[in-house]
Amino acid sequence: MESAIGEHLQCPRTLTRRVPDTYSPPFPMWVGRADDTLHQVAMGYLGVQFRGEDQRSAALQSMRDIVAGFDLPDGPAHHDLTHHIDNQGYENLIVVGYWKDVSSQHRWSTSAPVASWWESEDRLSDGLGFFREIVAPRAEQFETLYAFQDDLPEWEQSWTVSAARSTNTATGVRCASAFRSLRPTGCRPRANYGSSPVTPSQVDA
Repeated sequence: MESAIGEHLQCPRTLTRRVPDTYSPPFPMWVGRADDTLHQVAMGYLGVQFRGEDQRSAALQSMRDIVAGFDLPDGPAHHDLTHHIDNQGYENLIVVGYWKDVSSQHRWSTSAPVASWWESEDRLSDGLGFFREIVAPRAEQFETLYAFQDDLPEWEQSWTVSAARSTNTATGVRCASAFRSLRPTGCRPRANYGSSPVTPSQVDA
């Protein structure tokens, strides 16, 4: 059984292991390991919130505007789209952008076209809710975990070294702190999501 932590990220243990050295996982799991050139990544969760069919068209158009901005210089190399209905009945269209370094994400988010869209007074008067959550974990602060080896997400393949995936990975024993996502002030709470996916064609239409 191999450690989930790449050799260049391993450090002296400060906590006692919760399993013995002879522990054998009940089933194999795989992790994607980044090489030593990847130091920090950024993930941006950009959302549009609405309620009711009368707001759907405007919400989808706003999401199209956000996704179109990814084609600007320093935009993310990959992104995922999702749709959730929260416990207050609000629908949340969310796109997650993935950057391999923090500086490019910062340049993109502060560029004139992107910043002016988010800072526009229209965002306060169009009857929709908007939110941005950016997380930027260092390589030693995050890991991926999969029960399969095929059809990994594109961002995972671009961030990690494909040859460095192993079976029977020992998980849950890495020496890293959890990272927190920072929620902008004024964002409506989004909890207890349902699972109602939005398809890319709805956004691209």
